[in-house]
Amino acid sequence: MADPAQMVPNPMKSALEQVLTSVNRAVDDIAGITAAADAIGAGPAWTGSAAREVYDHSLAPAARDLEAGRSSIADDVEKALLGMDDLVPEDVAETMRADLSLR
Repeated sequence: MADPAQMVPNPMKSALEQVLTSVNRAVDDIAGITAAADAIGAGPAWTGSAAREVYDHSLAPAARDLEAGRSSIADDVEKALLGMDDLVPEDVAETMRADLSLR
């Protein structure tokens, strides 16, 4: 049985730090996607009226949505991390680990 007085590292914070690492990698990938979309829209990758239509109606809106969301998700995770304690009682940590294992 866990000692409720014993303080241990917060497993939820550790899990969220892993999420932040994944989010930051995804942010880098999104930058590559938007650059590719721009190469089609304004660059030499694909030209002509079909290219312009696909870019204007599909690629550009999707790239804008990805660009807008990429920084806000990292900010949200960082804010959540700031609100978490580094240490929690051992019994609370056990409950957190059980909750994390169900996800």
